[in-house]
Amino acid sequence: MAGEPDPSVAAAAAVDPSVAEVPPAVDLTRPALLNQRFEIDPSAPLPTFANGPAQAFAVTDRHQPGRRLFALVCSPERPFRAHVLELLGNAAPPGLMPVVDHGLVQWGHDRRPAIIYVRPHGGAIGAVYGRDGRTISENDIVRRVVTPVVRALQFLDSVGASHRNIRLGNLYFMDEGRTELVLGDCVAVPAGLAQPLLFEPVERAIADPAGRGEGTSADDVFALGVVLVLLLLGYDPVAGEDDDAIITARLERGSYSVLCERQRVPLAMLEPLRGMLCDDPQARWSLDDLQAWISGGRTSVPRRNLANRPGVPLAFGRKEHFSLRTLARAFTRDVTRADGMIRAGHLEQWLRQRAHDDDLANRVADQVTAGAKAARWSAGSEQNLVSRIAILLDPRAPIRFQGLSVMADGLGAMLAFRWLGEGDAQTPGELLRTDLPGFWLQVQPKESMPPVALQRQIPRLAFLIGKHAAGYGLERCLYETNPGVSCQSPLVRELHVLTLKDLLLALEHAAKGSGEADLPMDRHIAAFIAARSDEGSEALLAAVSDPSRSKVVVGTLGLLAQAQRACDGPPLPALSAWLARLLPPAIEDFHHRKTRRELEKRIRSVARDGRLTELFDIINDPDRRSADMTGFMTASAAFDAAASRIRTLESDDPAQVARVREAGQSAAATASILASAIAACVILMSYLL
Repeated sequence: MAGEPDPSVAAAAAVDPSVAEVPPAVDLTRPALLNQRFEIDPSAPLPTFANGPAQAFAVTDRHQPGRRLFALVCSPERPFRAHVLELLGNAAPPGLMPVVDHGLVQWGHDRRPAIIYVRPHGGAIGAVYGRDGRTISENDIVRRVVTPVVRALQFLDSVGASHRNIRLGNLYFMDEGRTELVLGDCVAVPAGLAQPLLFEPVERAIADPAGRGEGTSADDVFALGVVLVLLLLGYDPVAGEDDDAIITARLERGSYSVLCERQRVPLAMLEPLRGMLCDDPQARWSLDDLQAWISGGRTSVPRRNLANRPGVPLAFGRKEHFSLRTLARAFTRDVTRADGMIRAGHLEQWLRQRAHDDDLANRVADQVTAGAKAARWSAGSEQNLVSRIAILLDPRAPIRFQGLSVMADGLGAMLAFRWLGEGDAQTPGELLRTDLPGFWLQVQPKESMPPVALQRQIPRLAFLIGKHAAGYGLERCLYETNPGVSCQSPLVRELHVLTLKDLLLALEHAAKGSGEADLPMDRHIAAFIAARSDEGSEALLAAVSDPSRSKVVVGTLGLLAQAQRACDGPPLPALSAWLARLLPPAIEDFHHRKTRRELEKRIRSVARDGRLTELFDIINDPDRRSADMTGFMTASAAFDAAASRIRTLESDDPAQVARVREAGQSAAATASILASAIAACVILMSYLL
């Protein structure tokens, strides 16, 4: 239920933070070394190449001292786009600034990701053109700007990535003659975070910078269109205007109209700009359309659609709204007043009588009815209802909830920013628990459904946030949506662990100072392993959350063994010894004394080798457990039978006493006969002999 504290947001399981070996601080007046080769000089910042919170510094290559390089050092609170960096691999596609190397560097008390680039010689295009009346002609702009940028975007699209950082300040000339243009960094910060809102499609401009989302090539095409406008005009046509006023104008009139109307845009560029700046992503020019235009082919020009514009405005918030998009935005800015108008039926009535949209009116009415009945809304019914109505009025817009404004594909980056940067995990957690992302997905038109990966991710997050066991909850959501977020466990946080191998090595360090009662496991480590491993972890996660200490220990060992197997990790003798010291409760689960002694002996032997997988196989051998249980059951049955016989013999029941007396008499008679027979035999033998 919204408003309830999430157990997964509470403090991690009791783990002594002191066991993690904090690396010594590096003097930031001296270079930081990346991969034993690249010296990053903190005293030589290069602000021209900075990308939002990722700061740029000069780099010296020890192997080739004359190379002109720079490094972007990422912020620990803003996850870098690790998945895009992986998709780029070792490729050096034309139109993208070349990546030389990347990795972690010691930066003060932190370890931070750093990315090494070849330093452009000609500076940013925004330092030369697009300002102070300096323009690029329509003839040159296709050859010098559009062609190389489209080529780079086509490559990114082919590997399933978007750039999301296209602006005048992030387009560089690689050569001093300014003939080779490249796109700058697109991995050091979350997608869209560093973008001025003018370069973002209007729905992403409305979102908080950290929640603008991964987007697609359609968003890059829009940003390129804005770049072309500024280069053709030589100035920013909305410079000096308030950001809020710009967004309102774009919602009401359209981005193309706001940027290009009453401006001296070359006639030949009107058609491509109208196509690139179209606010409907489905009608906006694609990369194929741009390529056709570059090649001289014909392309369609999108027209502004005003069919859904109401003829009579709805007054709200001291403004009359003709646009459903501006109305949705106004509602989320004054939730209490909007809630009153919606529940009173005024919105529904206006939609039916003035906007002539019975279908939308019916859906609004359905939400009002559902909101009155749904128990999960009770702690924040106003906010939930208004958020859902805003989604209905403007399905392309961000999800807006309790001050958050986040695109559905920006949920992960927003969660990381709010949790790691501002210490607020509760608000994004409540957003996920109210299933607003699921509702957003339901109302998307069929012709503009989001990518399949996002369609799968949204219900996945709803499932994870609904489970409170270790390895699930908000921690799992954080790691599944952010490959660039390091493990936040107190045991390893200072080491900026990004991979399973790094996690195991960090725990190996921590094992050297572990106490007997400590576990190398908490909610963050469990969620990190489950998110970074392809193997199923459900049974092991259930064990980690079990009340039984022995099951918790075995589950912990199993998860760490799974991590070692998944990354083909090195031997971990210290961590193995730590876990071996914790296994006695699990050994005591075996009933046979000899089996327990054998287990203790084998565990001591295997622990020295540092193979967690072998250690886990020993303690979790199903055949051994089955044999032990079978033997125990057999012994238990024999014991029960003997005990029952003893109880029967000791019974005071008269009938039983009579039976015992009769049996005794019979036994005595038999014994007497045998004794007489033996005596007779002895006499006979003595006579015969």
